[in-house]
Amino acid sequence: MASKGTLSNLPPPPQEIPPNVVPMQVEPGKGCGSLSERLRPNFNQMNGPRPGVKGKKIHLLTNHFRVCFQGGTSHLHSYSVNVHYENGDPVTRRNLIRKVIQKLWEIYSLELGEQAFATDGQQSLFTACPLPKKKLEFTVVLDVATSKSKTDSSLSGNGDFSEGDQKRQKIISGFKTFKVQITFVSVIPFQSMLDAPNGVKSGNNEVLRALDTILQHSNAKRNCLLLRQSYFSNEIRNFMDLTGGILGCRGFHSSFQSVQGGLFFNLDVSTTTIIQLGPLVNFLMANQNVDNPFKIDWTKATGILKNLRIKLAHSNREHKVTGLSDRLCKELKFLLRLKGSHDQNDNVQTVEVTVYDYFIRRRGIELSYSSNLPCINVGSQHRPQFIPIELCSLVSLQRYKEELSIHQRSLLLKKLRQKPMEIINDLNELRVGNKVDLVPKRSRWNFNDKKFAEPKGIEFWVVVNFSTGFDIRSSYTELAKLGAMEGMHIRPPAFVFEENPKHKKKPGSVRVDLMFEQIISKFRKDPPRFILYFLPTKFSCLYGPWKKKCLMDFGIRNQCIAMNRVDEAYLANVILKMNARLGGINFMLSAEVSQTIPLVSKVPTLILGMDVRHAASARSDLPSVAAVVGSRQWPMISCYAASIRVQPPKTETIHSLFKPISEGEDTGIIRELLMDFYASSGKRKPAQIIIFRQGLCESQFKQIINEVEEIIKACKFLDETWSPKFTLIIAQRRHHTKLFQPDSSENIPPGTVVDTKICHPLYNNNFYMCAHAARVGTSRPSHYFVLLDEIGFSSDDAQELVHCLCYVSQRCTSAIYEVAPIRYARLAAAQMLEIVKSEGPQLPKLHKNIRDTMFFC
Repeated sequence: MASKGTLSNLPPPPQEIPPNVVPMQVEPGKGCGSLSERLRPNFNQMNGPRPGVKGKKIHLLTNHFRVCFQGGTSHLHSYSVNVHYENGDPVTRRNLIRKVIQKLWEIYSLELGEQAFATDGQQSLFTACPLPKKKLEFTVVLDVATSKSKTDSSLSGNGDFSEGDQKRQKIISGFKTFKVQITFVSVIPFQSMLDAPNGVKSGNNEVLRALDTILQHSNAKRNCLLLRQSYFSNEIRNFMDLTGGILGCRGFHSSFQSVQGGLFFNLDVSTTTIIQLGPLVNFLMANQNVDNPFKIDWTKATGILKNLRIKLAHSNREHKVTGLSDRLCKELKFLLRLKGSHDQNDNVQTVEVTVYDYFIRRRGIELSYSSNLPCINVGSQHRPQFIPIELCSLVSLQRYKEELSIHQRSLLLKKLRQKPMEIINDLNELRVGNKVDLVPKRSRWNFNDKKFAEPKGIEFWVVVNFSTGFDIRSSYTELAKLGAMEGMHIRPPAFVFEENPKHKKKPGSVRVDLMFEQIISKFRKDPPRFILYFLPTKFSCLYGPWKKKCLMDFGIRNQCIAMNRVDEAYLANVILKMNARLGGINFMLSAEVSQTIPLVSKVPTLILGMDVRHAASARSDLPSVAAVVGSRQWPMISCYAASIRVQPPKTETIHSLFKPISEGEDTGIIRELLMDFYASSGKRKPAQIIIFRQGLCESQFKQIINEVEEIIKACKFLDETWSPKFTLIIAQRRHHTKLFQPDSSENIPPGTVVDTKICHPLYNNNFYMCAHAARVGTSRPSHYFVLLDEIGFSSDDAQELVHCLCYVSQRCTSAIYEVAPIRYARLAAAQMLEIVKSEGPQLPKLHKNIRDTMFFC
């Protein structure tokens, strides 16, 4: 048996076949086709599985509205638009392109046949009727009003203000010339889409894009903030105060969609965060929680202010912030030219003045506190223009791109909660169920007076306290009592380490190093097996450094407690996570115990969950973190191990699935998980691999095929004769489909599945499932696409498997809104991203003591 790795060199599987396991029969020629043929998704709806039939049918409402047209044209006409400056350079700013095209239509309306138009602000333009010619060229002169002095308005060290400018500032119209070329592209028929009974199979993307562009163009004319397909208007009723100078802004998401029922319009509530308009200094004080401008941290302020738009009080003009001055307003000097005063060489004489004196004495503008503050630069780096800060006000509808604090996130979620009928006022189907040892009631179960399925004890552990001033003894004592009630034997901690108060102001990584020095000094020969550590808040500067020390350097299992969240319910959830991280099992599905999960319990099956996490847009320099979790101890589906890698920033495709570095060595993610499955599942190779992938939109579906090919290569690298069957399921949460019960204020029942009418027409097996019951707000289903299915799931079987996997999360006593493998992959990636944020872009490997644990739970 030829091989290139170690997996096939291990001892063969045992001769005895476990009960309820049917050996897989090898079919001649099966799976021998090319990778591209094996992985080609079947887009033919007729060849796909029929909709599910199990369960009880119920009637639902959705936020999809059927689109129909009465009269008018049945075609749209598409044109490409190229806008250039007079010197030939292309115009790239969307807002400017929109203004140029709008001006063009006003000037040349007759030449254009008085046609209405819509543009995306880039290179696309659509009309209802054809333009007179297929290629048109125009010259447009746009009146761009700018605030300029007679000569030069630069307030900088080498500025040259004229003395006469101190009394007036002329508003001079700045005329700019643009060259516009409009070229015919195609005629887009859309009536066929409206008439299609089951949605259009192909060629409809251009129709949908045109319709979405028409809607965007309309909202752009209303001066809305446009974020892809969401729009936000400048109305006070839409704003929610999140403290810190940040507002939540409620708007709408809209898109046209071709679904199985035809052409529909999807309308949903959307939210973003914006910066509060008003005086700039007020925002900075609120953002940094200080009570006067002289306490502002200007180094921190520089990053937040860059590229924000401000309006100047003395000129009523808008500018973009490019930076701050490095000197105070009263010390920042520039050369002012004296009008009518020349030296012996007939050069205009200059005098050196400060920015503060210029505005106070020569412009006659009163400044009450700016003298001892930096100035705002609204010019360029080489030609700065400095303005006193109290003359600057932020304009409305500017996105806030930094991460929200825990308090702000909590406020936003609280304000966004809407019951189903509230959303309906602002704006078929299956129920399945699975039993655990406790019968869930609306996807939740009470764990009182019950024991964990496999409780684990803690013999040797310590407590670390970074939260001085809190009574941690009562917390860890209560935690031990809760564990005992669930069957865990937890001995008293071997030691309680308190942080030295003198270390509080040191960097997080230094504080963690000092604490570990104490622990190693105390237990030099035998370090503790578990550490319970207390932080003031979870997202403390200590979190990332601490996780790195425990998970990568020392291999110690650990659990964080955020003291600002401690109550009985919080501690009950902590004990669930502790038992799982220690290797225990909190609960299992009855179908898991009885080995009756369709197509999974009978044949050795590896379940993978894959996700990629990215840093916030404000930290675009940080790498992305890819995580894959794999099931272990088959036929169980409740236990998982994780493998994590970093990759280039904002990269969605996972790069390190297969990484051969020599003839027999592969350092990729998949090899680790295959070896772990083999070792924990009675030395069996998986005959089936089910992949759940999170985070991809429809346009990225083809990229996932590359990932599956890499997984197959990793399998073949271990054993060339090994050809497991694959099923690939994409899970989407970034959609705007909501489901409602008619004449009811309650959410839809947990376990609701919709696999007809509003599902995608091109993919032969896709469905919406809402496995959970939202206690607050409106529950949102997950959208699952079965892109590849070599295993051969029926619709009912695929839906039942997904439903089962929503019930096996060990972190809570309820179903969750997505399958547990994807949730675990996201948690693992998020935890590692915190390490990257604090420790740098390099991510060390997990310690050998941690690799096969559910540290991410």
